[in-house]
Amino acid sequence: MAVAPSGLTRTDFVLQPVRSAAQALLVEQTWQTVSTERFDQLQQLLDAPPNPGERLQRTMNAPRPWQA
Repeated sequence: MAVAPSGLTRTDFVLQPVRSAAQALLVEQTWQTVSTERFDQLQQLLDAPPNPGERLQRTMNAPRPWQA
């Protein structure tokens, strides 16, 4: 039987493809809900990140504990 080598119960073995199909459907629906305009806005934001502020500059210039 194919169940034994999988290490799953019969129920889990039967439900596994159903879960995978449901997850794929949810991902597909999520991607379809993004409009072209919103996606373009996201790309613009990612392509032009804001300049780092003073706090980030201090953090990036702070001594690193593993380099002490």
